[in-house]
Amino acid sequence: MSGTLAGAFWRNFLGHAPDWYKWLIVGCLVANPLLLALAGPVVTSWAMLFEFIVTLMMALRCYPLQPGGLLAVEAVLIGLTTPESVYEEVVQAFPVILLLMFMVAGIYFLRDLLLGSEPKERGQRRAALRKMIEAGWVESAPEVAEGPWRARLVTEHGHEVDVWTPTSDGTYNSAPYNLREIIVYGDRGLPSTYFAQVTLRYFGATNAKVFHDGIEGWRTAGQPVATTPSTARPIAVKLTPVPGVISESREVVAALKRADVQFLDVRTAREFRGEDIRAIRGGHIPGAINIPFEQNWVDPDTRSKLRSGAVKDTSGMSLKPREQLLKLYENLDPNKEVHVYCQSGNRASQTAVVLQDLGFKNVKVYDASWLGYSSWLTAPAESEVWTNFGSLPAAMRAIENRFGELEKQRAAR
Repeated sequence: MSGTLAGAFWRNFLGHAPDWYKWLIVGCLVANPLLLALAGPVVTSWAMLFEFIVTLMMALRCYPLQPGGLLAVEAVLIGLTTPESVYEEVVQAFPVILLLMFMVAGIYFLRDLLLGSEPKERGQRRAALRKMIEAGWVESAPEVAEGPWRARLVTEHGHEVDVWTPTSDGTYNSAPYNLREIIVYGDRGLPSTYFAQVTLRYFGATNAKVFHDGIEGWRTAGQPVATTPSTARPIAVKLTPVPGVISESREVVAALKRADVQFLDVRTAREFRGEDIRAIRGGHIPGAINIPFEQNWVDPDTRSKLRSGAVKDTSGMSLKPREQLLKLYENLDPNKEVHVYCQSGNRASQTAVVLQDLGFKNVKVYDASWLGYSSWLTAPAESEVWTNFGSLPAAMRAIENRFGELEKQRAAR
């Protein structure tokens, strides 16, 4: 199903759950109405209860609220309960439901901590790209001696990033491997293109580059734009991780004690200060310098200006001239090791590549970034603010009361 609408739906169905688990849930959803017709509501209710328990048992591997929610919706649709009964049960047991939701969600998102390992976000994303290249976009074809291959990355915003590389010997990462230039592009200033470049470097590409101005810059320059898919001959691909491109949580925590290491936080100032919390806790790595990645642009406020209509194009997202970038990072020592991080490694990739182009000698992308660091609960943090899960029941009750007031006002009209 790779490359089709059905394939895209299947990849996003239940998130990163393994295929066998997705098929299990689909099988249950199909079997339950049949079981109701054959065995009656009592047997079906017990079966669905067991299925729901299975989703909770799988919380360490698969996010449980999605399949559990599908089973609950199906119970209403096939007539095992009514919306009115569901509403009454939710009202009566709302605190218990919230406790259950946060408990199973906590088990899933803190599974690496509970299992005694560091966050695996880096490995999951790298494995996804490895699977795409080795199994989806590029087929094994050792007999092909030459010809280009292309991998199409789809970012979280739906942008497509094409990665091309022609080779002469049909290999990707063996030394020597005659790798030619790789150009990665997307929209102007898109951080995901830099993440793609870092990923390629992680797998051994020594001449991968980003066309920062992307498709907008290409069109502005009057270059031709194709509108039909291109075909490429498959080649054999061998992927081997290269040390020194990325850093992991264990390495970052250990580096806190070293005087020859610098930490660069490229998130927003509010994220850095712990005011915008997007993980289990807010704040930043001790000693980190905060320079948001948008500062690399000619106009760092271009995104907000586009939303407000103050500007009509993305020209402000072009990179600043080299001398201005050197001035921007003048407080960093180019001879010292630099770990660049953001929320998940995406924004950090752009700044890391900029630093390398400026002559910094040892730049690493902390791939798990603040999501990984914040979940390492013993790791120290500055401006630390913990997510207040205890306030959520009160907030939900306030929302419920507000809805009740709105219903009364509507009924009184």
